[in-house]
Amino acid sequence: MNLITIDRSRRRLASIFVAAGIAATLVPGPGHFAQAANQIETLATSYVPTVSESIDASGFKHPGLGYTKQMLENVQLQVRTQQQPWTDYFNDIAGYDSSSKTPTVKNTGNGTTPRFPGLASQAMNDTFISDGMAAYGQAVMYLLTGDEVYRANGMRIIRIYEQMDPTKYAYFTDAHIHTGIPLQRMLAGAEILRYTSTQNPALAWTDDDTAKLTANLIVPVMQTFNSSNARFMNQHLYTTIAKMSGAIFTGNVAEYNKAVEWFTVNEDAVDQGQNGAIKALFRLVTRNDQTGEPVTPAVQHVEMGRDQAHGGGDITNAEILARMMNAQGTKVDPVEGTVSTAPNAVGPYEFLDDRILTAAELYASFMVGYQIPWVPTASRSDPDGNPTVLYYGVSNGVRGRTSMALWDLFYYYQYVRGLDMTQRAPNFTKYFSARGYNNWSGHDGGGDYWLGIPAQAAQAEGAKYGVMSSVGSIREVEDRYTALDSNTVLMQEGTTKFLRVTATTAGTSLAVFGYGGGGTYGIRIRTNGTATGTVRGISFKLPDTQGQWRYVVLPIASDEFQGYVF
Repeated sequence: MNLITIDRSRRRLASIFVAAGIAATLVPGPGHFAQAANQIETLATSYVPTVSESIDASGFKHPGLGYTKQMLENVQLQVRTQQQPWTDYFNDIAGYDSSSKTPTVKNTGNGTTPRFPGLASQAMNDTFISDGMAAYGQAVMYLLTGDEVYRANGMRIIRIYEQMDPTKYAYFTDAHIHTGIPLQRMLAGAEILRYTSTQNPALAWTDDDTAKLTANLIVPVMQTFNSSNARFMNQHLYTTIAKMSGAIFTGNVAEYNKAVEWFTVNEDAVDQGQNGAIKALFRLVTRNDQTGEPVTPAVQHVEMGRDQAHGGGDITNAEILARMMNAQGTKVDPVEGTVSTAPNAVGPYEFLDDRILTAAELYASFMVGYQIPWVPTASRSDPDGNPTVLYYGVSNGVRGRTSMALWDLFYYYQYVRGLDMTQRAPNFTKYFSARGYNNWSGHDGGGDYWLGIPAQAAQAEGAKYGVMSSVGSIREVEDRYTALDSNTVLMQEGTTKFLRVTATTAGTSLAVFGYGGGGTYGIRIRTNGTATGTVRGISFKLPDTQGQWRYVVLPIASDEFQGYVF
């Protein structure tokens, strides 16, 4: 995020006009909604896979790894009838390798057996990360198009992993961080394939598929890499994702209940300072851990003291876990966080008075440019609860990034709960509206949230909240700004939107988010005088363009800057 402060350097300057775009070194990721046509028109077949539903012997609903039969049928219908915003999302994912008819499958040499029979290094796990995304992408494409090529690809990937050797798994550095999302994705794809029909008996899911995948992949990944509840903040949630998704797929009630409690409270964690559960991570702070003095209780998203990449990942992971719990209809004790069917039981989002949403609004407020309150708080503590490491303030690390996928809760609260998110969480809604792209295959997960967008969104908003279109490296500044005083106003002349920034002696400030942290920026301006300003602490001068639109180039990474106009 770039904080721009402009002050009046000469009396004759009245205002500055910042035009419709900033050209930055940051470019959008793959698939940025620039498709020329709706991909479903050419990819869909006449066959529409039927989604079946089952309740297993342990009471788990299937499909239920985040998306139910009703949700999968809804996205299937919306994509095939070319409704927005689903059409934009489908057009986006169709361009990824994992969604192509010839996806890359890394853990094989001959196409049928695994190259690595287990997971024992980061290099081996890289194949699992890629193949988990491919299995998921192929299953989703089959669900939406009915093309058996996708189903054949998905089943082939899964059946390769069914041949893994459970004795060949060994913990490697950061395995607990990097195995949860690929397992969740592969199982989400398997769940779709297991509960959709096929015209080819050879591609039908069998009990043998379930047994082999369970014994040779799911159980080893859960036991070898994800059996500890002592991981650091964000890392704990990745472990919990692996445990919960594996438990649902295999119908393991004990492991599922444990995963739920790990997600909500994780009471048995030795170090509550680094605990990644909702209660500790999105903490109700009651004292200053630096001084020991009591403070007015307020929620803080603790890992925002580390950096905002991990802070955003916390929200994403919480949403993935909440999605799986909601698909199963799971509620918890409002205090203990354990699975409960009592009348006062609450859902994962409602736990601790909508604590996840409160944390998300704090996070988004900071990301779009506002300062948020902060009290020094423990990020590590000893077994007696005494702080050993503190976060003294909010980190600016990757502040303003819009490429993460932390958007499930917008649709949950807007449609399932029926809240007006522009009122309940205005800065999260602003941040959501300005996101850069879908991040479908990002390693941190969450880019599949659009599969669960409720049907009501079609009539209520259409493409209003579709991912923003970007052309090359252009970003529309009026879509990603926050006025930090009353001197910046959004204006429009004809089809051109721009910001009118009135420079003042005291300085006029605005934040622009969704850009890179350095490099060269070209800002289109129209001025009637000169002004000075700073971006990221670097000074610049704006020339008098005499009322004409011109670009000013700001090399933000430069130590000394005077500016260039063309």
